[in-house]
Amino acid sequence: MQKYTSANTSLNQIPCVHKYIDYDSVDTILDYGCGKYTKFKEFIESKGIEYHGYDPYHKTAKENTVALSCTPDLIVCCNVLNVIDSDIGIEALLRQIASFECPVIFSIYEGNGTGVGKVTKKDCYQRNMKAKCYVPIISLFFGEVSRKG
Repeated sequence: MQKYTSANTSLNQIPCVHKYIDYDSVDTILDYGCGKYTKFKEFIESKGIEYHGYDPYHKTAKENTVALSCTPDLIVCCNVLNVIDSDIGIEALLRQIASFECPVIFSIYEGNGTGVGKVTKKDCYQRNMKAKCYVPIISLFFGEVSRKG
C-alpha cells in the first residue's frame, strides 16, 4: 500500500493517449486508474467501444471487480505511474496490468522532471521523473517498449 493515494490529482479531460488508439481494432478498453471523471469514458463509448474503468479510490468494489474481469483489447494507464511513491508499488501495478496480456498505452506526467519525488498537496505525490526513466521497469513486464511524444 502506498503512503499517498494521489486520489485528488484526477483531471477532467480526455487523456493524450486517445491519439494513439486504433479505434477500428478495439472493442473493449480497460482504463486502469481512470480517476473520478467520466469524460474519457463518454468519449470512448461514443466510438462504439466498451469501456471499463478501474480505480481503487474512485470506483466501488463492484465496479472494480467488473473492470478487472473484462477481457480488454487495450489497456490505457494515464498518469498513474508518476503518482506511485515506491518502485514496489509500480512493479505490483505493472504485474497486474501485464496479466491481461494485451497492448497497453501509458501516459506519464513528468512534473518538474527533476526525478525528485515530492508531496504536491495533501495526500498527493509526484515522482517528477522523465518518461524515459520508466522504460526499464515497464520493459521488465512488457518486453519491447516504444515511446512517442
